[in-house]
Amino acid sequence: MSCENLPLGSRRALAMRVFAAIEVESNPSLLRDHAPTLQQRKSFVKFLRTQSDRFGGQDDSRVPELRELVEREIREWSFPTGCVALEHFEGARQRMLARVAERSCPGCGGQTNVRCDDGPCIFELVELGRHVETHVRGLYGAHTLGDADVPVSLIVEVADDGSDIGCLRQFHVNGYTDVLGQGGGAIVGLEIEECQLDWAALCRCLYVLMHEYACHALQATDTQDRRNADVVCSWSDGWMDALAWSELVRWIDVSTRTLPAWLRRDPETLKKHCLVMHERHYEDGQGPTMTTPRLQRRTNARRSFQTLERLYAGRRGESRSAATRFSVRFNADAIGRDERDAICALLETGLYLDPELETDRLKCIAKHCEAYSSSRDAGRLADNLRRTIGPERALRSLMKP
Repeated sequence: MSCENLPLGSRRALAMRVFAAIEVESNPSLLRDHAPTLQQRKSFVKFLRTQSDRFGGQDDSRVPELRELVEREIREWSFPTGCVALEHFEGARQRMLARVAERSCPGCGGQTNVRCDDGPCIFELVELGRHVETHVRGLYGAHTLGDADVPVSLIVEVADDGSDIGCLRQFHVNGYTDVLGQGGGAIVGLEIEECQLDWAALCRCLYVLMHEYACHALQATDTQDRRNADVVCSWSDGWMDALAWSELVRWIDVSTRTLPAWLRRDPETLKKHCLVMHERHYEDGQGPTMTTPRLQRRTNARRSFQTLERLYAGRRGESRSAATRFSVRFNADAIGRDERDAICALLETGLYLDPELETDRLKCIAKHCEAYSSSRDAGRLADNLRRTIGPERALRSLMKP
């Protein structure tokens, strides 16, 4: 995991945007209703973004020259009389000077094959990827007895301004996962519309990476014939996305100190920015393949996971743990895409769609999921679910949208 896939100029451009978002946009002390302070904040952000644009269009040979120019201009920053955040602005200046003068990138770990010797790099994004991967691998390792030991590489990419790919147009960040086939690992891609990167978009990178690692990168790691999930898979992008969101909220609320330091300043705002993108996952306009019935199945799968969490509630704190254990084991196991989808449809029918299912029958479904966590027998799980919800409802669950 490093910065090496991006051209040097693009890395420097993105680094300037990241710095503006973290040091200026995100800081609560700069958001006071005080005209000189707000004007200075606006001026700094504009300057940093302008310099970012200058870096972005250059080849590697021009980067050192631009770095020296930016360094001179930062030293000339002035602060208005009465600025209530003078101390912070001066500190930001010194941090930016130190950043521009960097000769190595902490995110690249001193790799000799990666050229990070001419100014700021994007190590915050690399650091975020490492935190998320560590967190998700820990989650899978705790519940799958170490089955998630597959290589995953993070690639940061700069997308064209105004790109329609995924969530870029609305949120300026997007993610994807590419499974490398027989016996291979996976590549997680973090796409960023660099010219639009701000604090909100930077926060949403946390949700994007959490979704990609939890839902896709470690899926079916128990098989040698791994394949990418179908783009309309309700299990991967409904049930598992609900798990990823539940785990993300818990991470922010309970374990904030294990997040990167630059994300800890305002946990509620961080969660708010991520929530907007999470909810968009279940709204219309997902592309031509995501028809209304398929989107409804994604929503049903999400609500089914939430139902399972509630069914485990009150069991000595086992609610999250039991639902998570079943989910990550079922996601990691060697189950074909069609079989996984069919079982997910049964779970949707049993846990959410059927209003006639009584509490005792719902609890029975929860026991079937718990039994699967021990047996890892997908065929038995499917048979148990069919018996519990009844043959007619089980048959309806097989109807493709």
